[in-house]
Amino acid sequence: MIGGFDWGSRTAGAVAALWPRRCKAPVLVSGYLITKLGDAEAKLQQSPAIALPTITLAGDFDGTAADGSAYCKQFTGPYTHRVLPGIGHSVPQEAPADFTKAIVDADHL
Repeated sequence: MIGGFDWGSRTAGAVAALWPRRCKAPVLVSGYLITKLGDAEAKLQQSPAIALPTITLAGDFDGTAADGSAYCKQFTGPYTHRVLPGIGHSVPQEAPADFTKAIVDADHL
């Protein structure tokens, strides 16, 4: 299980995409944020799908983008997206119970 926020979310997504046997299920705040990460950059530039069970979280700060439709196709395994009303960019700090619940729930997708 990997739960990530900001750069941690990027790292968790990269691990899930490139080394799925090392991760049972990621919880990613703000969805699919795979970007430049050292030697893996060439593979990540291809926007690899994440086949592991995944939960993505977003606050409603993104307006119409908060629904996750821009990146939901990147997740090919069991997938859930949750929008947290009234929450901004810092989901783990602003909604720690929701973040923790997502990590626990991801274990059962």
